[in-house]
Amino acid sequence: VSAGPATVRRLEEVEGVDLQLLHGPGWEHLSFQFGSGRLARKPDSGNDVLDYRKAVAYTIDRRQLVEQALGGLGEVLNSPVGIAWPAAAGPGWSAYRADPDQAAELLAGLGNDQPAAVLTINGTPERVAAAAEFEDAFAAAGMVLTVEPPEDTGVYFLETVGPGQFDLAEWAWIPRPGPSAVVADLRRWFLESPSEGGSNFSRWGAEDSTNQDSDAERLLELFEEIASEMDLDHLQRLLAEAERIMADLVITIPLYAELNPGAVWGTE
Repeated sequence: VSAGPATVRRLEEVEGVDLQLLHGPGWEHLSFQFGSGRLARKPDSGNDVLDYRKAVAYTIDRRQLVEQALGGLGEVLNSPVGIAWPAAAGPGWSAYRADPDQAAELLAGLGNDQPAAVLTINGTPERVAAAAEFEDAFAAAGMVLTVEPPEDTGVYFLETVGPGQFDLAEWAWIPRPGPSAVVADLRRWFLESPSEGGSNFSRWGAEDSTNQDSDAERLLELFEEIASEMDLDHLQRLLAEAERIMADLVITIPLYAELNPGAVWGTE
């Protein structure tokens, strides 16, 4: 069961309790909105521009984020595939380490002197702490981040995340373990639209999205190929390629694996 750092600290203080702290399977991420719903929050949203998304990825210090949001108890997540199928773990987003100078250089190439973004979250302590870190990190790279007042959880997921009415947003995915589950989850999160029963709330690749990326077509092909692949070795290679393209295109930014504490009464 996932829990926040305050719960973990309280468990550590209970006399006679043996605590084992694991990480995952839930993983927190920063999502870009690619559909037209983002324009209601940010009429000049730059989410459809690859160098802008890369700049955001280089802006965020994910290790510092773990320190602040999870009290240093968590782990940066680079491979969303690997958290559910460890044998298929790849480098993922590991290339995106905090580099404000690289972010500023990418932004300068876009000709925008002071890029801006709007972040919408709900009021969990971890996301509120993360939002403060995002503000500081964006400012260091010469960007303006507006953090909207945290929304009630019901409003957030039903009226903001679900319909895609955000510019940037943060929430967690809860994957299921194993190869077939990884395939189903990736397709559900990044291919299948909510109208089809999926959870592609970012609308990446959807009809109303704008994707100018050269590898986007190949990624869509991979999402179809993995659904029918029966050979595990070949599936692992296809997933590795898909995760690499997802990271190259920065269609989302994995942040950290959620805390998963287990506590039992110790025996003498």
